[in-house]
Amino acid sequence: MTIIRSLRQLAIAASALGIVPGAVRAQQDFPQTLYWGSGLIDIPVAWVSPLTGDFSFGYSGKGFRVDPVATKLNYDDRLNSQLTLSTSLLGRLEGGVAFFSSNPEYGFFVRGLLVRQEDLEARGGALRWFPAVAVGMRNLGKYEHIDRFGVGYALLPPTADTPDARHEPDSLHLNFDTAPTLYAVATKSLTLNQIRDTWPNLGVSLTLGFGNGLFRDDGDLGASYAKNATGGLFYGATVDLPVSPDLRFTLLAENNAWDFNVGATAAYRGLHAGLYVTELGAGSSSSSTPFYNYRKVAFSLGSACGSGSGKTSHVLRAMGLDERATHASIRLGFGRYTSEDELRTALALIEQAAERQLKFAA
Repeated sequence: MTIIRSLRQLAIAASALGIVPGAVRAQQDFPQTLYWGSGLIDIPVAWVSPLTGDFSFGYSGKGFRVDPVATKLNYDDRLNSQLTLSTSLLGRLEGGVAFFSSNPEYGFFVRGLLVRQEDLEARGGALRWFPAVAVGMRNLGKYEHIDRFGVGYALLPPTADTPDARHEPDSLHLNFDTAPTLYAVATKSLTLNQIRDTWPNLGVSLTLGFGNGLFRDDGDLGASYAKNATGGLFYGATVDLPVSPDLRFTLLAENNAWDFNVGATAAYRGLHAGLYVTELGAGSSSSSTPFYNYRKVAFSLGSACGSGSGKTSHVLRAMGLDERATHASIRLGFGRYTSEDELRTALALIEQAAERQLKFAA
C-alpha cells in the first residue's frame, strides 16, 4: 500500500519581470505565483502589467513524498518543479503556459482586467477606493484531472502495445475535473500615506475572489482532500516594505480556497525571489483523516514477534490460506478509540491503493 503524506511544505520561487523599477505606488507589481502567472503565492490578483509585451519567467519548486511504484517514471524524486512563461498585452490581458509536476504536464492560463485601478483613481471621489476587477482561466488544456498541486497523472513507460511513454490519470484523481478553471477576482492596492499623510509609505493590497475547478473541485474526496476548504472562495493580502527605489520586500498571506499559505519576496529591478511556507493547516486536527494532510493507514506484513524472519504467519496457514494468500496479507490493529468512520476510511484507502497497484502492474 502506498502511504501518502503532504506535510507543511516549504516552497521556493524566483521570477523575472520586465517592469520599470520605481518607488512603491498604489498600483504595484506582483510576483509570479507557484503555478499560474502573477498573483500572491497561489491565488491570482486583479492586476496586469501595464507594459505591452512585458515578459515574465517564473520557476518554483516544492518537496513531495514520492510514490514508490516502480513502474512509474519520476524525472525528479525530490523536487516537484513548476515553470511558467507569460506575457501581457495593452495593460488588460495576461496569458501564458505553466509546466507543472515532475512528469511533466502543462496548462495554459489567461486573465483579463475588466476594471483598472488607475482608471478609478483618475475619476476621483469615492471611486478611487474601489478595487480593480479581473476574470481569468487556469489549466486550459488536456490535463483535466490535476489537483491544486499540479499532480494527478502518472507517466507510464512504453510497452509492446504502446511504444511511447504516456500520461494516465491515477486512480485517486479520476474524479477531478479542473480544466478549465474559471475565476473572478478583485484587488485593491494602496499606500498608507494615501489614507493619511503622516502614515508611513507602506504598500498594502487586499484580494478577494471565487473560482471553480482548481479552487473548488476536490475529486469527491471531501475532507480527505482538504479540511480547510472554503467552497471556492480565496483571499489574501500583501504588505510592501520599501528599502530603496529599486529594492522592496513583500510579506504575503493567503487562503487559496484549500489551506493557508504565507511567505516573503524580495523585488529588485523587476527580479523577484520568494520563500513560502504552504499548507499551514495540515496536520492540525485529529478528528479526521484527510488524505492530503496525514498519514492515513499504517500496517505491517506480519506480527512483531515474526519481524524480519521472512516467514509467513502460522496463524494464517492454520486458517487454511495457501502460501500466495499469506504473502499477500497485511496486519492491521485498532483499539477502543478507533471509530467506525476511521475504519471505513482505512478500508476505502486500502482498496484504492490495491486498485492502483493492479493498474500499474497490468
